[in-house]
Amino acid sequence: MTHARTFLQRSRHDTVFNFRRRVPDDLRVAYDAALVVVGGPLFLRSGRVGVVIVAQQQEQAPAAPSHSGRLEVSVEKDVPYGAGHERLKLDVYLPKGEAAGARSRPAVIFFHGGGWRGGDKSRFAWHASDAATLGYAAFSANYRLAPQHHYPAAVDDAQRVVRWVRAHAAPYGVDLRRVCAVGSSAGGHLVALLGARDTRDNSDPELARFSSRVTCVVDYFGPSSFAGMSASKEASEKGALFQFIGKSYADAPDLWAEASPLT
Repeated sequence: MTHARTFLQRSRHDTVFNFRRRVPDDLRVAYDAALVVVGGPLFLRSGRVGVVIVAQQQEQAPAAPSHSGRLEVSVEKDVPYGAGHERLKLDVYLPKGEAAGARSRPAVIFFHGGGWRGGDKSRFAWHASDAATLGYAAFSANYRLAPQHHYPAAVDDAQRVVRWVRAHAAPYGVDLRRVCAVGSSAGGHLVALLGARDTRDNSDPELARFSSRVTCVVDYFGPSSFAGMSASKEASEKGALFQFIGKSYADAPDLWAEASPLT
């Protein structure tokens, strides 16, 4: 990695898709599995909103969307990205007034939090809409929840979302090289895995040629090392982490490690 910097922002209303414009000029690089972590005490003991960027510099950075002022937004809700479960749906937010496939724009995909057991794609509706006003193609997705569905169900769903977006790049005008995943809490955990792991389930022939790896990750306080949480209340039988994985750390340490982005 050629760059590893930390900078702080006090505004809790900063939108994640604007972070490139706030990065110093020497860090405005093209991202290859870049990791952006936004969080409080877990990463930055100051308690302020923090951003950590680790990026691999390439020869030329891709340009951000070019437009003047804010754009109107069109919204398409409850678009299925898979079959077999009612939660395999996402909402699409696009700049309004542009012909389908008229341009190639970066995509931002949002994954909600909720302890892997709750939450809804509507939690990022404002962020996704705001991203579209800036010229991005934005998507906010649901995924299967614990305890009915244990790991790796949610991870498989998140990977499928990314591949589905790439498979539909033409109608939505998405640049396959510029796909960013954003998540908070449990969603942050999922997007961290999108930057760190290759596709686990490649059984769908329609998506087989598309990668689930994203070019950039924005992780809002998502847990990154489950072994370090094995003594917390979340690892108890009624805790979110236990119900997400489906087994205790004592019974399945390898599975806990596999589900951790930093392993």
